[in-house]
Formats: sequence, C-alpha cells, structure tokens
Amino acid sequence: MSPQKTTALILSVLPYRETSAIIRVLTPEHGLVSAVAKGMLRRGSKAIYIDRGFLVEMLLYFRANRDLHTAGTIHPSLHYPSIRADLTKTMIRDAAFELILKSLTQSASHPEAFDLAEEFLDRLETSDREVSFPVLWHFIISYCDGMGFGIDLQNCLSCATPLHNKSASLLIDRGGMVCPGCAVQHNLSVQVSDGILSIFQQTALPRGFSESPGECLRITKMLYSWCRYHFDIRAPFNSIDFLESMI
Repeated sequence: MSPQKTTALILSVLPYRETSAIIRVLTPEHGLVSAVAKGMLRRGSKAIYIDRGFLVEMLLYFRANRDLHTAGTIHPSLHYPSIRADLTKTMIRDAAFELILKSLTQSASHPEAFDLAEEFLDRLETSDREVSFPVLWHFIISYCDGMGFGIDLQNCLSCATPLHNKSASLLIDRGGMVCPGCAVQHNLSVQVSDGILSIFQQTALPRGFSESPGECLRITKMLYSWCRYHFDIRAPFNSIDFLESMI
C-alpha cells in the first residue's frame, strides 16, 4: 500500500470515532476518493485545522479492491476565507459540492471536474456575494458540458432560431431551450428570462445583478432538475432544500 501524493479538494467531512474522520475528496488523478483521516479532528497546539472546502496537498494510501482508503499527511493550501465567512457563499459552495458527490463515481478519474471545481471556488471567493448564484449557474452549465450533458443555449431546439436577447424555456428531456413561440406549441410557460439566459450564455459575471432571491432559487432548482434527469440522480439535493429554507 504505497502512498501517492496528490492535490485534493475536500468535499465532505464525517466524524469517525473520537478524533478521526471519513473524508471524501476530489483529485485530478483519481477522481472522487473516500478515505479515513486518522486524528484529523484532534485539537491541540500542534494540530492543523482541516475542513470541508479546503484545497490540500495530501498522501493517499490506496487499498486494493476497497472503496475506503487511508489518508496520510494533509497540508492545507487554500481555505477560501471569504466563502467560509459568508453564509450565502457557503451554501452556494455546498450546493456545487453535492452535485459533484452525487454525480461522480469512485471508479473513474475526472480531471476536468477537478479543474472546474477549483475554478468555481476561485470565482466564488473573489466575487461579490450578490453574484453568488450566477457563479453557481456557470459552474453547473460548465460541469454538465464537461460531463457530456451540456445544455444547448444558443438556438431553439424546434425552429433553430438564435436565442440571443430572447427568453426561453428549458426542455430537460431534449437537451436544450426553445423560443417563446415554440414554447407555446409545447405548452410550456417561459422559464428563463432574456437576462438570465444571457448570463447562461456568457462566461463573464453580470454587473448590477438584481434578481430576487426567490427567482435565483427557482432558476437554480431548474438547473438541478436538469442534473437530476441527465445524471440519473435519485436522492434529493439537501443543499437546495437548505437554500430554500434560508431564502
């Protein structure tokens, strides 16, 4: 059981026995990994504080034919203080983490998922709280695209009309959006305003973003419905339920 050094993003921490924890980490080389971190929760003058949302350098001891491995030395690289100090940003972070945890398996490497998660945390850390939801939307759209379930945001699925400066409706089972005229034919109400769709289509974050919390939650739940369908996720998204309870 030789150790392998890796960069990892800690997605969850579950207390285990008195001072240890079972952690689930996302790595570039090994994808999603579960490991026992012995003594991780020990407190004292020499203890190094490690928590969910930290980017770390660590050793992993892989056990053959096992789903639970062993974590060795863990050194924090980034802890994203702006996210940890803000409840809204923390909830947004946890929503992204839950999507990763529920959509990835522990048997495959997904370096693109790691890169997207790291970019997401960097943007959330350095952005104003007011654009936290657009940061999450960009992550979801990029994540789905990278995993092979991208949303066609450019043209109407039915008539191929460009969706620039238009409102649209999302057809989850068909993989994209339809314009207002075609939405009537499908008996769909308008789900996404032209302003929100413009945010989806662009990589830059919006200036002067002023959508209500309720509308932000509705759009977020719509995107998570897309993820639930295409990733075949059966379990509820607890982070979205928590977001809804806080808005």
